[in-house]
Amino acid sequence: MRYILSGVAGKVLGHETFLIPFFKRDDSNRCFAQELDRNYDIICFAPFEPELYGIVPSKVKSVERTVGQKGILSVLIDGNAVIGEPSKLFDLLKDSKVNRATPFFALDVAMFLGDKRRLSAAVAATADALKRNHRKNWIEQVARIAPRAESKKPPAKVAETHFEDHFAELFTNPQDPEWPARWLREWANGTHPTLVEAALWWLNQSTDGNPEFGNILSIMLRVQPDAALRIASEWLIATDGRNKHWASVFIRVVHKGRDRRLLKSALNYLDAHLHRPKKGYPGDSWMRVWSTLLNLSYELETLKMLALQVGPKYPSPPRFINDIIIPLLKREPGDENLYDIAFDWVTSTATRNVAWARAYAELIRIRRDEMSLYRYGAYAIRVEALPNRVWLRIWRALIEVRPDDPELWDLANAWVEGAKIRGASWVAVALTLLRRDQISAANYYAVTKWLEEHPGHSKGSAVAAAVAENPYAELTFAGQSKAGYWAILVEEALSSLGGEGSLSELYGAVELLATRPLPKTWKSLVRRTLGDFSPSSTHFRGKPRYRQVRAGYWRFWP
Repeated sequence: MRYILSGVAGKVLGHETFLIPFFKRDDSNRCFAQELDRNYDIICFAPFEPELYGIVPSKVKSVERTVGQKGILSVLIDGNAVIGEPSKLFDLLKDSKVNRATPFFALDVAMFLGDKRRLSAAVAATADALKRNHRKNWIEQVARIAPRAESKKPPAKVAETHFEDHFAELFTNPQDPEWPARWLREWANGTHPTLVEAALWWLNQSTDGNPEFGNILSIMLRVQPDAALRIASEWLIATDGRNKHWASVFIRVVHKGRDRRLLKSALNYLDAHLHRPKKGYPGDSWMRVWSTLLNLSYELETLKMLALQVGPKYPSPPRFINDIIIPLLKREPGDENLYDIAFDWVTSTATRNVAWARAYAELIRIRRDEMSLYRYGAYAIRVEALPNRVWLRIWRALIEVRPDDPELWDLANAWVEGAKIRGASWVAVALTLLRRDQISAANYYAVTKWLEEHPGHSKGSAVAAAVAENPYAELTFAGQSKAGYWAILVEEALSSLGGEGSLSELYGAVELLATRPLPKTWKSLVRRTLGDFSPSSTHFRGKPRYRQVRAGYWRFWP
């Protein structure tokens, strides 16, 4: 399969860093990233979403790659993405001037080059950048993953050297018990088409009782899925779940076609591993096979029975609810037994973490008309001191279910106004309030100040666009880029009176809503602001917002 270089992605933080090249192919709209061995040869291509990292502007030449060839690497230097084979980057990064930006990039470079001197200096520099109590653990971890002290030679360019003689022994005696170990050692040293050919030959010749059969088969399903598919299907049915690699092979194969014998073997696997003597939780592989069958809607009643049996053995209640009960409820939303299990846990546990919020959010989306569940979530975000991410997840689920509930919008405005930390959750709620025209005047002003204080923020452009499109944006004069404090305060005060009121009532509302100390002339500022946006005023200079009904009594325009 031919893959064509399409671009590079990565978190660009204003300094040098390694980037991730991504590829496309003719028969798919998806993007793919290379999986490389330690010699930078391509093992396989895996689906990749560059948007999650950020696409880096770059001049990309049309480069084709297939499995077994040298990979393509990329690094950001002086704001420019350099793309090429490992040997090109090796020559570039030998220059000590390119890795002065941060100690962590210098560490990456030293490990790439295998340079003992640079590695020691980089480890020391990165340790100095950490808190004192983290340094020892950091040095120990780097020592485990760092390359050997000897210097590397530049990675070789793609060569056409023939390896048949070197690998000749791999094509003899497939029943040799040492064959898998020898092949896996060669594979770890670097991929090559001859090794792929040898593995497929061995899989066809060997008995499936070898404990490493499933391991090598799983590797071939990544590298040569079409060639390995038939072997894998026959092996899965024959072994019927008795190999430690059975689950990983099954998950790779089952989506290629619904062989009923294969699905039946999967049910046998689940049942056998669930009832093994002296065993608790059957493991994550069991869970992956169970979830795969559920996604295929195969034997739902049997899967439900197995799920309820595994419940007491599950490592934690939150995982049981999120991994088992919620997915089953999505398939059968009317099952009262499943709903009661989820509802009882969500409403009785003292846990208030993201796992709890995820379970509640999914449950309210499944059972939108359950008022007791809805009221429980509304009470939680109104009364309990929830972590920001938890509050956000619960509120989003509630507003999705009841978008017309004014209490939810009031709660959101109160939360935005009172939040001590204006992080990602704060921005997310404020942005939703802006886009739905539900933001309070005080919060609108707070968001405009936040934009000034956070130039270049990843959400800055989206927030700025929402601010510009919000009705409060009309509270400006010619030459103003944003509404002023008093314009927003008077707007909110009149809104709190139901859209109209006397000056004395308006003064009282302003006193209650003001977030700054009021100056001595504040009442004249209120009257001045009303006139600025009233066409009947002699100093009208904005857009029509207010109308004086009679002396000392105002309402919104018209």
